[in-house]
Amino acid sequence: MDQAAPQEAGGEVYASAEKRADDHRTALVEEERSYYSRVHEWSLHKGVKLINRLYRLSAVLVLCFIIFFLMSTVVALPPFGEADNPYNNEVSQRYIEKGIEETGAINFVAGMILDYRAFDTFGESTVLFVAACSVLLLLKLGDHAPGEKPTPAMLEAEWDDRHHEPKNDAILQLAAKILVPVILLYGMYIVLNGHLSPGGGFSGGAVMGAG
Repeated sequence: MDQAAPQEAGGEVYASAEKRADDHRTALVEEERSYYSRVHEWSLHKGVKLINRLYRLSAVLVLCFIIFFLMSTVVALPPFGEADNPYNNEVSQRYIEKGIEETGAINFVAGMILDYRAFDTFGESTVLFVAACSVLLLLKLGDHAPGEKPTPAMLEAEWDDRHHEPKNDAILQLAAKILVPVILLYGMYIVLNGHLSPGGGFSGGAVMGAG
């Protein structure tokens, strides 16, 4: 009996310590879950509002900075039409003096368009070309899918469109075959001859676009 009592007492102490440890771990887990729950709830409600406010505030600050930078740049520009403005004397004078030497073009306008601003002209021509191709594709699209049979309403609408304008006019097709190559060649001639006479990329591009 005397030896069993200390063992029972030790077991009770160990069990009590184990229970306290389990309670402590359970409390930590519950506290962690409660913390994550509060963070999640804050992110769903207050966090979103805070982020939206910060985003709007940062957008306003960026816009104010851009406006201030642009206004300061405009204020620093020389007055329009002033004789001392480099745009009115130095830039144009340099093109006049160095234009023929650097571009080989007698026509300053053609030299500016096809040499100094070649990439800009190429970009503008590309935009016009893409726009023209898009218009042609849209005009060639039919009212129905390739495998779909046209309805009577579609046939009637097409007949109304082609009543005064035949779909395959032999005269127009023959004229197009003759004139289109001539127009394209003439447009290329305007572009290439722009170095020596009035004309250039824009005029030639307009002529070729009309073809």
